[in-house]
Amino acid sequence: MFISSHSKKFLIALATAGLTAGCVASAGAQSKTNADVMARYFQLVDGKQPGTLAEVEAPGVSYELPLGKMDSAGHAQVLQSFAVAFPNYKHTITRCVEAGDLVSCEGTFSADHTGPLAMPDGSTLPPTQKHVEFPIAEFARVQNGKFIEYDGYFDVLGFLAQLGVGPGAPKAQ
Repeated sequence: MFISSHSKKFLIALATAGLTAGCVASAGAQSKTNADVMARYFQLVDGKQPGTLAEVEAPGVSYELPLGKMDSAGHAQVLQSFAVAFPNYKHTITRCVEAGDLVSCEGTFSADHTGPLAMPDGSTLPPTQKHVEFPIAEFARVQNGKFIEYDGYFDVLGFLAQLGVGPGAPKAQ
């Protein structure tokens, strides 16, 4: 088979471009996006081992949640309380948007209330055996693959109403 020198140069250039593109794609697949950090965070949270969160938390991370502003240790306490009250809880992320060092995701939280829930006032809500499911929205600032700020939102009153307590809960007859 005869291939002209021009054709050989073209084929070599094409093969080189393909190899280079493959290497760049592979390298890109290995770098973490902010959405990857958020996805890993929810894997760790849903694993119910708050001590593993250092993988995605920068020193001094600040959390802002419906329960208030807290550091990593306070956040771990909240997660532990939810793990006791809702041992089967799961977050499902449906969409994330990234811009610079920011990531925002939305999804749902679902669980069954089968254990006591520590309340912010120090009291405990006994298990209601009710299923809860509600939307969540999360916003984070990421540096070097770790959260430095994290704000999470959910409808607290709707959550309590699903448990049958608080304003908006059905009244006993």
